[in-house]
Amino acid sequence: RIFVMGERKKDTKARGGRTYKSSSTQEGMYLLCTRYKIQSELKKLFEQTTNLKSALNNSILFQYIPQALVGKLRNQYLAEKGKERNNYIRKRERRQDCITRLIRSSFNEDKASFKIAFNSVIIDECHFLKNVLAYWGIGAALLGGQAKRT
Repeated sequence: RIFVMGERKKDTKARGGRTYKSSSTQEGMYLLCTRYKIQSELKKLFEQTTNLKSALNNSILFQYIPQALVGKLRNQYLAEKGKERNNYIRKRERRQDCITRLIRSSFNEDKASFKIAFNSVIIDECHFLKNVLAYWGIGAALLGGQAKRT
């Protein structure tokens, strides 16, 4: 089953695919999306300060991400912009390496409750995903952590 993120129902029918009422992810699903969809989903999560749990449950891409990880990655993004102090970086660690460490350690710590959301993730225009500290870079790293294969 291929889930095309951001596709309109009439486009799905035109290519001969099925439309589904529920937008929840299921195991065994392949995800095809653009970097702009990743950016907008992650931006919504980072801007949500009061009810992050419901925002994660409503998110199609990031519903299995731990809340604590979202807070840490938000801190990294805002620290890169100069709006917050970086609370999680180690001495002499590059910011890109800090984000990688946070994501890997979060998925390794929470392995018991961790669920693979996608069999494979395909990102259109992925050659633009060079900056790990941007919305779409952080989002692509999170999707890669949720997939068996990217």
